[in-house]
Amino acid sequence: MRPEYLIDTCVLIDHLRGVSSAVERLYDLNRSGRLAFAAITATEIYQGMREKEKTATDALLEGLVCIPFDLETGRLTGFLMKKSRREGLGMELGDAMIASTAMLHELTLVTANVRHFQIEGLKVRGACRSSPFDGGG
Repeated sequence: MRPEYLIDTCVLIDHLRGVSSAVERLYDLNRSGRLAFAAITATEIYQGMREKEKTATDALLEGLVCIPFDLETGRLTGFLMKKSRREGLGMELGDAMIASTAMLHELTLVTANVRHFQIEGLKVRGACRSSPFDGGG
């Protein structure tokens, strides 16, 4: 089964830390389609992980599809970074990598940081249950 949603780092961290809206959102999305994360997300999560969270973190990530970073994704990431810099938006490298992964694999990005991902052609859903759809292009 092909994934439908790419889960942003912030949502997975909130889920691991028991934030109810993130836990509920992942549960709801998992019932409707397979979930994935970008490879950079694993780096971001393990970098800030608390030691006591390792077992839960490993279990969560191993239960999702990890989409690797490849040359095509690197090209699009570079384009998004360049465009962002030209427009004075200052997109972070990790966000550009996540956005390009979602775009190339035609996945909807689920994030609590919708304003970080105002990119034409990117489908975005807010992570809060009060905002079932927040933007995208």
